[in-house]
Order: sequence, then structure tokens, then C-alpha cells
Amino acid sequence: MPDDEIILPLDYRENEVVPAQRARFRGSTRLRLGLLFAGVTLVLLALARVTGGSGRTGGPAAMIPALFLILCFAGVLLFSWRFSPLIDFRTNAVWKRKHRLRLTLDAIFLEPPEGGPGTELPWRSLRRVLETRHAFVLVYRSEREFLIVPRRVLAAHEAEFRRRAKVGFTA
Repeated sequence: MPDDEIILPLDYRENEVVPAQRARFRGSTRLRLGLLFAGVTLVLLALARVTGGSGRTGGPAAMIPALFLILCFAGVLLFSWRFSPLIDFRTNAVWKRKHRLRLTLDAIFLEPPEGGPGTELPWRSLRRVLETRHAFVLVYRSEREFLIVPRRVLAAHEAEFRRRAKVGFTA
């Protein structure tokens, strides 16, 4: 094994994955676009309700359907943020498998323990690095291409990991 290569066992725990998934959700472009679209739609709906659609004032009672829609939208977002990562961790087999994480100067390799082809994630393709108290989230070419790396797995290698991630960061 060359000096520039670090091999680590990788397994996931709920207290690492769930907050990391929530961090991904908060930083999501789709979330921002969805909020923008919903906000504009709700404002237009509210204006139409208040004016009654013909220029006359609809009064406070006309706002109740618009407020109800705003509360429903907020409830869906809160439910998605709170429970989707938890459900994903408990039902997705990927989080239950043990992997090997191989860090080289050029890439991170995620390798299954039983052998076979792994996944190569070049440092140069790294778009964003998110940090939580227990993990790093590496976001690559798209928001769906990511890797969660628990801090406890890195242990003594966290400084080297940070250096390589910073060197690979492109955006």
C-alpha cells in the first residue's frame, strides 16, 4: 500500500446518517426552487383571494384557504425534513452494509467488503462539502451523487481527509 493511500472500514450509524441527510436537504437546490415556486404561488393565491379576483376586497375570511395551504406546505416540508432521513436509514440496505473506504491522492473509493467493483469518486469532481457534528457529506456532480463519511471512521486521518477534500473542491 503506497503512503498516499488510506484504507478505512466504513459502517454507518443512525446518529451520523440522519443529521447528514438533513444537512443535504437544507442545502438542496430543489428545495430552494420548490420554496420559491411555492412562495410565489401562495402570494398570487393570497392576492387573488383578498381582492376576490375582480379588484374588490375579499376581507380576512378570504385569507383562510391561502393560510391553510401555507400551513399544509410547511407541514409537508417539516415532515420530509424530520422523518424522511430516519425512514431512509431504517429501510435502505445500503446503510446497513459494511464497506471499505480507500482514500488516495486522486479519489475516494467506496469498496464492498465482499470484493467486486467499487465506486470511484474523484476529488476533482467534488462540488461541496457539508459538515455535521458526526459526519462529512461530500456532494459530487449532482445532489444525488454524494457520500457520507462519519468522523469516527476517519479518527486520526481527519486532517488529511480535510486537506484532500479542500484540494479537490471545485466550486
